[in-house]
Amino acid sequence: MESRITKLNNAMSPFLVVILVGCFGFDLVTFGETSMFLLAHLRPLTFSEKLQQAVSSLEEKVALEAPEVKKVDVEEDPIAETTKHSHRTWVQLADHFCFKVGQMEKTCKIPLPETQLAEQKLVAEAKVKEEEDRMERRRNDKLPFQSFMKECYESTAPQMIVAGAICLNFLVSATKAEMLPEEGDDAMVVFFVFEVFFNLLFGIELLVNMYANFFCPFWKDSWNIFDFFIVLISWLSMMKMLNGSISVLRLFRAFRVFRLFKRVKSLRQIIAGIGKSLPGVSNAFLILTIVMCIYAILAVEFYKDVGRGCREPDYGRTGFSTNRKAQSGCMGNEYFGTFSKSIYSFFQVLTGESWSENVSRPVIWYFTDNIKSFGSALFFVSFVLITAFVLTNVVVAVLLDKMTANEEEAEGEAATAAEAETVAVPTELTPHDLKVAKQLGKLQGTLGELGSSAVDLQKDFDKAKSDMAEVREQIGLLVKAIERKYRLACL
Repeated sequence: MESRITKLNNAMSPFLVVILVGCFGFDLVTFGETSMFLLAHLRPLTFSEKLQQAVSSLEEKVALEAPEVKKVDVEEDPIAETTKHSHRTWVQLADHFCFKVGQMEKTCKIPLPETQLAEQKLVAEAKVKEEEDRMERRRNDKLPFQSFMKECYESTAPQMIVAGAICLNFLVSATKAEMLPEEGDDAMVVFFVFEVFFNLLFGIELLVNMYANFFCPFWKDSWNIFDFFIVLISWLSMMKMLNGSISVLRLFRAFRVFRLFKRVKSLRQIIAGIGKSLPGVSNAFLILTIVMCIYAILAVEFYKDVGRGCREPDYGRTGFSTNRKAQSGCMGNEYFGTFSKSIYSFFQVLTGESWSENVSRPVIWYFTDNIKSFGSALFFVSFVLITAFVLTNVVVAVLLDKMTANEEEAEGEAATAAEAETVAVPTELTPHDLKVAKQLGKLQGTLGELGSSAVDLQKDFDKAKSDMAEVREQIGLLVKAIERKYRLACL
């Protein structure tokens, strides 16, 4: 029996060595520890070890013959902890490799000293050229210090001050409209002081703008024309020169807040987008108007006589008269008596303002014929579905599409301008730069190959470990079965 166990151990030793190396492969430390474990357990037994094994077999025999059979405890695999350490080492190695690759990429992106000097030289040349252009513009000024005034006017600080004054003027106008002070009140004096202050400020701003953009450039800008018109009306109103029928022009002072759009870029882009979207939106509005006109014409033919004679004492029905007209104030004549009345009624339906209670329900309940009542309900519901749910959304979709296209166009122009302003890197390289660039190209290719190889190696490693784990489990079952067989044979 002893010789057969020894022969079995000697025969299975190489096979187990291969299996364990495959399970915990790619790690020399693990292989060494595994080899020491195999040398300790699978080498030929000495006489003392044989004696110890015989004593252990006798103890197992006694345990089997005992009334209560105890299950033999399976010791924990001494290589399991080593395997965990081996896997952790590989993970740390992979992280370290990725960190080094990232550092090398950052290093490769840093410009060479020669390139940095060239860029600084080009920046300095661009500044010199800009200064020369500024001096050239000042020499070509039509008025003294015209270009200097334009640079100051178009700078950020004056534009922000004017924008803040416009907002403050709008708040003062709203407060005055809320309080409605009368002539002679103290509040009227305060508002007059504000009016003089804002007129002086905006008048000076307009004169500076006209001087800086003298003469044709000022009038070619539509925003400048709008500013001139608003400031002129404000001064004429303050000097009490707008009397009679032209006094209505004073109402245009409320539009002064629109001057803010000229100075805020985002608001100016929205206005420009709306202006460019008008052709497409006008087509959608035209379709909506045609549909409303068709329904208005049909409604005049169908419902102009609804509630006729409602003012007569012997009419006998209620709910079809209105209080807005003393004579012939019946529902059909007021809402659908003419084309203009009918199309205004359908505009009310489109907005959703009491269209069901005041427009459609009186018409539906007027008819005693169920078919006419159902047809009237279908008539108004179809109008709401077509106009409010379809055509109105088409108008909004066209508007958003045009505005989005305008924003993309503005972004493209900004990117083009930024690229034009970006300092170009010189294309002529020195022999040293060419040599370094060639080495960096080779290094980049090598890093790419190493990265792909590391990924493939990790995949193969994971797959081999999973396969070896299955084989290890099967071998464990096989060894347990063999031990159980020889234990029974010893009995």
